Amino acid sequence: MMIRIPFACRSCNIPVKPYLFSALVSIISIFFSICDHVANSFPVETPRSLLSRFQLSDEHNLHKALVGKRRENLHQLLYAYKADLDLEKSRSSSSKQSTDEDLLKEIERAERAYGMPWQRSLRSTFQNDDVIESKAHIEGYKNSAPDLCYMPFWEWQLEYMKNNLSNLSYIGCSTQNGDDMAYRETSDGKGRIHSICFQSDEYRHIRMTYYDQGDVGQNFNTMWYPHYTYNLPILGVNLLSRSVLNKHLAIIDFQPLHKAENDHVKLFSSIQRKITKLYPELESDPDDRVLDLQVFSKNMICKRFSREAVVIDSVFPAFHDYVLEHVNLVHTTDPDESANAKEAVMKRHAAYDLYSAVRDPCRLALGKVFGNEWANDFVFEFLYPLCGERRTKEDYWG
Repeated sequence: MMIRIPFACRSCNIPVKPYLFSALVSIISIFFSICDHVANSFPVETPRSLLSRFQLSDEHNLHKALVGKRRENLHQLLYAYKADLDLEKSRSSSSKQSTDEDLLKEIERAERAYGMPWQRSLRSTFQNDDVIESKAHIEGYKNSAPDLCYMPFWEWQLEYMKNNLSNLSYIGCSTQNGDDMAYRETSDGKGRIHSICFQSDEYRHIRMTYYDQGDVGQNFNTMWYPHYTYNLPILGVNLLSRSVLNKHLAIIDFQPLHKAENDHVKLFSSIQRKITKLYPELESDPDDRVLDLQVFSKNMICKRFSREAVVIDSVFPAFHDYVLEHVNLVHTTDPDESANAKEAVMKRHAAYDLYSAVRDPCRLALGKVFGNEWANDFVFEFLYPLCGERRTKEDYWG
């Protein structure tokens, strides 16, 4: 026996049929089900998924939009990328990266070594009273630690490599003599330098180095050497800041292996021009450009600037674009396994290392901070390990 329960609208006390009430509940339930279905049919848009749908010309606008009004905090952009990388990694059923868990744990231990990523820079050690006085309007300037302006670059590169390179592994920072070059700090605590090195199926050697001397100097340097089976340029990035003097320098390049610059221009200059065109603030002036085309290309980014905001607005997205384009070159180039081809590329890598080592100005700068003996070993045996014991300015490109 069915018991009928009377229903009435509480607001107007009008009787309502039970079947009408049930129908209304069903309609509402169907409505929300349709909404859920429609919402789930669209992909979740995140910074990296957006980048994958846009052409390079639109990446600049996306970077600018992500940074927005948070110009003072570049980490906002970094964390957006990191969150998206994690999301894509968890969603993807098949990934290019095949690094096993043990390798990842080793990489993570290397990442955290020596307190990395550093959260605070060293205090300013600049002794020029005029410069200090000119910044007296900044509250607590003498006692505050400057920003680690390139640490987001360091963190982003690590995340990108882990998610886009196959069999990435940490290879240590020892020289052939067994000296560990991973970390060095001055006895007075006014300067420190840390390096980390990797290899993968695509790259035989990737080195990252961060130098922190407070306001006196911040430097992020990274080199990407493809395996000898790839006749491709070396990706070189060198970013320097002396914030106490408002002086900054950005050098980013596909550094050629060919003796003739024309061979390099034909193959890779269009990629470089496409990137530089997006960031007018980084277009090189004649006085800024490095003219030695044996190790630098005509279309390199080599720019001095005084506005620190350029690091956020232009240098970081340009660095990002260069890394993506270089990795894409390796992924889309067929390796040449022949002995002659590999030997030819190896010789060019060695020539590049030697040519760069004997001319790198960082040797003198590091010598003043850490001592000449250590600086020489650091440059010739670690930064450019293929140069061996040869340390004179002969013509190694003949």
